[in-house]
Amino acid sequence: SSVPGLSVIGTRLAIGEASGWNAAAGIAKPLRRTFARGGVVLLSYALIHENEVVEALEALAHRGVGRLTTEGYGQIRVTDPVHWERIPPLMEGR
Repeated sequence: SSVPGLSVIGTRLAIGEASGWNAAAGIAKPLRRTFARGGVVLLSYALIHENEVVEALEALAHRGVGRLTTEGYGQIRVTDPVHWERIPPLMEGR
């Protein structure tokens, strides 16, 4: 769903593959394309919408993303201190 005031300002994503073994059926799981571990998405948002943005990101971190979340894929980390920076709005004369 769309969150007001939120935009993607940069990404660093690599494509990977996921598969495995279905022990119950005795067959290989299908090979699927995924985002590789360590991808980063940088976001920007309007401060007036901060509460909505924080709620949406917390929900995303809790639910995960994609089809394979029950298998441990789709785990995300929101506002990792390594990548998070709050930039104050520009002031006139600066």
